[in-house]
Amino acid sequence: MLNRFLQIQILIMILLPWIGIGCDSDREAVRIENQDFRKVTASSGLVLREEPNTTSTKLALIPLGTEVQVLEEKAEKVQIGDTSGRWVRVNHNGIRGWVFGEYLASPSKQ
Repeated sequence: MLNRFLQIQILIMILLPWIGIGCDSDREAVRIENQDFRKVTASSGLVLREEPNTTSTKLALIPLGTEVQVLEEKAEKVQIGDTSGRWVRVNHNGIRGWVFGEYLASPSKQ
């Protein structure tokens, strides 16, 4: 009986990663599968932040027209001032952080 119990525990431990239990719990973020690049459209530049909120540590100021690589995008829209949009995680010159996505555009739309 004890041997059977141990077999079931081992089987559960093996199967957990396959069924998604215990995996990354950040389900509100949408991963971008392809190589998505966008350009900054904010005339005064766009603040790159450590976390997706306006009070998070500023990592850099990305100048107007700079192209950044999109890594992921939050599914939930938020309101910042009069503008509604999503937080987007980007790679800018090797620095990864979050920007407010309403100030990014596809290079073809620039």
